[in-house]
Amino acid sequence: MQLPVWRSATGECLLTFIAHGGQVHHLVISPDGKWLATVGHEGAIAIWDAATGQPTTLMRTDGPLIACRWNRDGRMLAVTGEKGLYLYDFYPGSVSLSALESE
Repeated sequence: MQLPVWRSATGECLLTFIAHGGQVHHLVISPDGKWLATVGHEGAIAIWDAATGQPTTLMRTDGPLIACRWNRDGRMLAVTGEKGLYLYDFYPGSVSLSALESE
């Protein structure tokens, strides 16, 4: 699914990226504005670099997801879905998706 990110003040499309294999149910921006988190119907949580639209982290759960929310300092992501609540610690730069793909 193509997911555009818009600047609310001007209506300018900042970037468009491909997210999830199906429906994106929710998107949230981290408190510092550097990261986007999306959750989808297929049970995936994705973390994106907001400046480039590139994926940095992908996690899967065992059921459809409904919503997500960052905590105040952007170090934890809470995700809710059909099977319950998931909490993820987030430490940018600790492991990158590109590093995992090169192994």
